[in-house]
Amino acid sequence: DLKQRLRDRSAILVAFVVAVVTLFGLGGTLPLVIRKTKITGTGDEARMQEIRELLETVNRAAVAVLDDPEKTRIDGTPVDPAIIAGLRSRYERPARTEISEDAASKIDTRSQMLILDERMRETARAELLDARALGSFSSEAIAAVQRLLDIEESRFDAF
Repeated sequence: DLKQRLRDRSAILVAFVVAVVTLFGLGGTLPLVIRKTKITGTGDEARMQEIRELLETVNRAAVAVLDDPEKTRIDGTPVDPAIIAGLRSRYERPARTEISEDAASKIDTRSQMLILDERMRETARAELLDARALGSFSSEAIAAVQRLLDIEESRFDAF
């Protein structure tokens, strides 16, 4: 009985020593291995760059709506050029422009802006869905841009 206990304890001791040596020996060399192999993680700057890149892609698609003559007509009437310029300016340099109030069509300036902005947001969302389907951006970048689009959407839903 005593011999059996000693054998069990020595087996446990050997297992413990092997585990400690493995953890500290191999784990302790891990930073050296990472430095030697020059493995880089995805730091904050890389994530922000990816989010900026995806946001630019989505915004380019949204601004392309303004270049399409069919999408810049509402009920067959061309949209006021000031609205197009204002939306282009806002999407190219976010939230900087004021829209003039001199509408040249039956639909008032505010309605034109809201309709065109909705078309641009729909296009931006479609572009985001394409990016998600292609897998060309991380899920973190897609989620970040999705949140920005949701914020923009909620801003206009208040109107």
